[in-house]
Amino acid sequence: MARKQGATGNATFELEINSTTNWHELCEDVLGVVFGFLPTVELLTLQPVSRFWYSMLTYRLAQGIQVKEYTSDYDENGIMYYIGCKFGTLPFDLSRLGRFASVRTSQGETSLLKRAGNLSWNNNCINLLAREGCRCFLTGSGDSKTWFEIDLGPRFRVIPSYYTLRHGSSQGRAPRNWDLQASIDRDSWYLLKAHRADNSIDTPQNSTASWPVEPFLPPDVEEGWRFFRLVCQGVSAQHCNWFHINGFEVYGMFQAVITKAVVTL
Repeated sequence: MARKQGATGNATFELEINSTTNWHELCEDVLGVVFGFLPTVELLTLQPVSRFWYSMLTYRLAQGIQVKEYTSDYDENGIMYYIGCKFGTLPFDLSRLGRFASVRTSQGETSLLKRAGNLSWNNNCINLLAREGCRCFLTGSGDSKTWFEIDLGPRFRVIPSYYTLRHGSSQGRAPRNWDLQASIDRDSWYLLKAHRADNSIDTPQNSTASWPVEPFLPPDVEEGWRFFRLVCQGVSAQHCNWFHINGFEVYGMFQAVITKAVVTL
């Protein structure tokens, strides 16, 4: 028997492995939990099953890259929804999604989960990933110095084929001019889609719209993008410089990443 105990944050785990363990069922049942709560590096160093875990997880992730296809705004096919549902096993929960993905802005606000709430004036930027709209915006000069940034964290990569935005302005300040950018390292940014005088998002509060994205990766990138930025490039529908976005969802190729650090056999 091999037994391993550990903890990450408030989550604890204990695995018992013996001669009667069904390895394939174990992998199927625990795969989502691995990404949700357990440090993969510790699982891959378990004996006598380290080689099993590495081979099974590598096969499932390399051969089972998931493609999430857009059907309608805020359907249940989006990648943010999928992560927030613990990979399709539980109802969506913003705090669960926040264990993996984070949001920051040009104004320095980060998505600390304890601050996420339904405030009356403005809300923490983590609400950009929420299913239900609440007020979330940035003040600025209406130029590229104003942006929201979504970080998928070290475990996940995406090559987008579609994305959805929502705005929460009660004054009809729907965005009209912005760029969708992507990066693997937060240093070099690539333009995925430019919007100029785009009136796709209607002015009523919590209106949404979606756009196709041409799949693109630089030649030296294999796994996909980790960071996305929504960069203001002009005034809103009401000719205001404030950047109102309170919802982001993305579709396309979704892959979990096993880094060299966890290949410890």
